[in-house]
Amino acid sequence: MDARRKQVLPSRVEEDQKAAYTAFMADPSPENEMQLAITADTNQMLLRYATRHKALTEYMKLVVCEAAELFKPFQEAASKVLQEELEQRRQNKTTLYTESDPAVKQCRAWVDEMSRAGTRLLNAHCGHYTPTELAKFFLEDEE
Repeated sequence: MDARRKQVLPSRVEEDQKAAYTAFMADPSPENEMQLAITADTNQMLLRYATRHKALTEYMKLVVCEAAELFKPFQEAASKVLQEELEQRRQNKTTLYTESDPAVKQCRAWVDEMSRAGTRLLNAHCGHYTPTELAKFFLEDEE
C-alpha cells in the first residue's frame, strides 16, 4: 500500500487528533488552532479519511487497468509469434525444442519479460506499487 493511502486510513484519526492537540498546546498559533478545529470531529474525520482512502484505491485500480490494457497487445503479439513458430515446426516436423536454437532463446526471453510485467501488474493491483513505480517499470527500456 502506498504512503498516501496509509496517511488517510481511518485508523489514523485518533493519532492525528492527538498530534493536532499536542501541536496546539506547544504553540497556539492560528495554523495549529485551525488544525485542531479540523481534527476535532471524529465522525467527520473518519468520513473524510475513508472517502480519500477509497478514492486513492480506485485511482490505483484505474491506473493498473490502463497499464494492463497497454500491455495486452504486446502479450498477444508475442503469443501469436510463438504459436506460429510452433505450428511451423510441427508442419516441418522440426525438433520442437533445443537449448541452442536462437528462436527458442528469443522465445524464452519474451516469456520471461511477459511474466515479469504480469507479476508487476498483479502486485500493483494488490497495492504493492504506486502508479508512478509501475510507470517507471514499463518505461525503463525506453530510457
